[in-house]
Amino acid sequence: LSPRIEQGLVFGGYIGFFAAMLYTGRHFYGSVLRRACGLRSSENVGACSIWGMRVFLVGFAVFVADIALLGLDWQLALLYGLLTVVIFAVMGRIIAETGLFFIAPYLYPCVFILGFVGDQSLGPRALMIMFILTCMVLIDPRETFMPYMMNTVKLIDDNRLRLGRTTMLSLAAVFVGLAVAVPVTLYFAYDRGVNWEDGFATKAVPVYAAEGAIRARTRLMAQDTLAQAESVRGWGRFAGMKPDRRFMISFGVAVAGVILFSVGRLHFARWPLHPVMFLVWPGYAGYMMAWSFLGGCFIKTMVTRYGGVQSYQRLKPFMFGLIAGDVIAGLLVIIMGLIYNLHTGNLPKTYWVLPG
Repeated sequence: LSPRIEQGLVFGGYIGFFAAMLYTGRHFYGSVLRRACGLRSSENVGACSIWGMRVFLVGFAVFVADIALLGLDWQLALLYGLLTVVIFAVMGRIIAETGLFFIAPYLYPCVFILGFVGDQSLGPRALMIMFILTCMVLIDPRETFMPYMMNTVKLIDDNRLRLGRTTMLSLAAVFVGLAVAVPVTLYFAYDRGVNWEDGFATKAVPVYAAEGAIRARTRLMAQDTLAQAESVRGWGRFAGMKPDRRFMISFGVAVAGVILFSVGRLHFARWPLHPVMFLVWPGYAGYMMAWSFLGGCFIKTMVTRYGGVQSYQRLKPFMFGLIAGDVIAGLLVIIMGLIYNLHTGNLPKTYWVLPG
């Protein structure tokens, strides 16, 4: 939970990509916002979009107010909420536009705020609040609900199905899943204890907030600025900003790169590179998935160039079969592990079905 060069790169990519999304959809988003607030708009906006915006605005206000009630200045709570929206909105767009289903950006609003404002303007108390909140709700954003729902909505839209009916079925599935998962999780947690096999969740995450706050407090004490940092409030936090230089440089480079590549894609039909590369190249997910996507891109390019559209369509079932075979192989391993456990009473050998 500290500003580093690689986090600056990814955060810059996300901010730049979000800015490009707002720019390209500015007329639609503006019309939806006006209609959601009861104002007139020249564009025809669907009721789903209007009510979606209203639910978002109410939910966002509640989220920011809840953070402020924890003791954080409303300015920081608002900034934290906006950065959270940026993270999940861009993750959803990545999945919908590229099909990259495994995204582990490890982006935290508290790190962005710390990198821009500096610990001397925040103080240990504000940092501790943001660190604990991050560890509770944002520590591993690769397994969150919104990006998967964005992928579902994209598939519905591509197949021209009714969004309302699918939404109700999705909500029913969520409630059924929670009704099953919550009691089962509580039962096993109390019956079997903590799952120490997940070292990240059980050993690393619980100490992140305390370590980050103690590190900041020790640094401020060494600089003899602890009392000043603890006395700053409200807008005064931004008056004495001391950004992290390396974080800012990497952030600016990524923002400029994403905007440049976005402009290239909008104005040149043969622009070869997608700006999403700035969002996914650093980090575990990028390392694990890059070669699979590059291999798929190479196969698609060769088939379409030398075989044409018909060969591409004929090859589709084969590629779907590869995916299905991989999924079935993973299920077979799970079933074999269950049978092994029932016969021997021992846990089976660990096997990673997915890279994370």
